[in-house]
Amino acid sequence: MSEDMKQVLRERAERRARENELVEKGWLSTGDVPYSIERRFPRAKSGIVVSKIRVLLQQALEGEDDAYRAANIVRVEIKTFISPDLALKIEEKVKEFYDNLK
Repeated sequence: MSEDMKQVLRERAERRARENELVEKGWLSTGDVPYSIERRFPRAKSGIVVSKIRVLLQQALEGEDDAYRAANIVRVEIKTFISPDLALKIEEKVKEFYDNLK
């Protein structure tokens, strides 16, 4: 096996270990958030939340400082993970949206 391949495999293992560490702490990738919300709040359809996840994330971060953002958002390669606290804020924004539809 070439050194380049060994390096790629080492980096991949480190990335997976970091992702697993975050998931064990309750963090979610932005791709998992819509499905997590749909399980707890069936009225919110995951397809709609998926299409609005960036907007919802921006709304949840409104008024927060850079320290809060740094503490609650972590990028691992191309995936973005958010803390349980921030995921809860996004869920509240979704509930607020659906409550306003009445």
